[in-house]
Amino acid sequence: MASNLPTPSHLLTKLPQVLFLSALFTTIYAHHGATQTPIYVCDTDSSYTTNSTYHSNLNLLLPSLSSATRSTGFATLSKGQPPDQVFGLALCRGDVSQDECRSCLSTADQDLLHLRPSGKSAAIWPENCFLRYSNRSFSSSLSDDISFSEIVCDVGNVSEPTRFEHLVSELLNN
Repeated sequence: MASNLPTPSHLLTKLPQVLFLSALFTTIYAHHGATQTPIYVCDTDSSYTTNSTYHSNLNLLLPSLSSATRSTGFATLSKGQPPDQVFGLALCRGDVSQDECRSCLSTADQDLLHLRPSGKSAAIWPENCFLRYSNRSFSSSLSDDISFSEIVCDVGNVSEPTRFEHLVSELLNN
């Protein structure tokens, strides 16, 4: 049976983008202070029901992502089969210990489930890590990636939010 997971060489092409976004959001988060609610985005277009196959797959995926980050601080996994397959990505800052990484991801997955219970797609950026899950394979093509404007939904401290989003989007796309 063929896996829907991307090849290691394909992941390497995405690594600079992931690292840049991680650094960007770490900077944004650090600017606001550690007591600020983490940046998160949730897809409001699709949801799952409690105790469904998707829900079970998500419950299997989230702790597996935390374990899979032990050696490199980065992991992509999927659990289940279509149409109930769930894809996940976890990334920890390079300057945090494995214990801090695991703790951050554990807190992040609980926060996501609390902030958007039953959402089929969500992402969160606490201080030390990044966590994302989705019912679509987001690492298989650029067109499925979350756009910057979907990620940064709180531009309240930016004097020209539209211009800011445009400039950062342009930078990231280049």
